[in-house]
Amino acid sequence: MTNTLLLTTNNDSLSLSESLTYLRVAGKLQPFLMEIVQQYILKQEISAIADIDTVEQYIIDFQVQQQLVKPEKFAQWLTTNGMNFADFSSSVAFPLKVDQLKAQVGEPKLTVTRASCFLSYGCRQFQLSPRFTPTT
Repeated sequence: MTNTLLLTTNNDSLSLSESLTYLRVAGKLQPFLMEIVQQYILKQEISAIADIDTVEQYIIDFQVQQQLVKPEKFAQWLTTNGMNFADFSSSVAFPLKVDQLKAQVGEPKLTVTRASCFLSYGCRQFQLSPRFTPTT
């Protein structure tokens, strides 16, 4: 592995190799790598979701809620928080797209038909809660 500089702390440079060794010794390398893989897969899955209107509406709602409607106030807020509009937009878009992905993935599992209940439970009688109305 190359000695690619990863970070500097106390004027000491830490390479990627050294940093990964520290994580391995601390027992945190595998969770760290799993998090990277999970984020990669998640990014791949949400890349197909392009709901720009939702992101724009969220940003507008955020500006109104935080009283940052004037462009100069919003620009100052961005600067104070160490980001530009693209960074802010990305940080908003990612969780919104994740929520949309969760809804898309979970939605098919939420629909229960009478036929699927019968196939799953046979002839057993069961009582549905008042909120549940199965489809046919």
